[in-house]
Amino acid sequence: MGTVITSPAFVKQFNNPSSTDQGLIVGLYDAGCLVGSIMAFIWGEKLGRKKSIYVGAWIVIIGAILQVCAQVVIHLIVARVFTGL
Repeated sequence: MGTVITSPAFVKQFNNPSSTDQGLIVGLYDAGCLVGSIMAFIWGEKLGRKKSIYVGAWIVIIGAILQVCAQVVIHLIVARVFTGL
């Protein structure tokens, strides 16, 4: 994300996001990963290995689609948190 967030196309699309917004875009993905790892710990045994992998893969696919469709910073932040799950 480090090289993407400084690219001219990204800066133009998201109206030159502030350093706080950039930090949220990058950092909240890890917060989503933390929540996702806790969820995997709790529900992973119940779902089983294959179903857990399928659920995780679908979450990443949907999250990636949400990130690609983002037009404003808050949409991108929410999509990154979702992808982190």
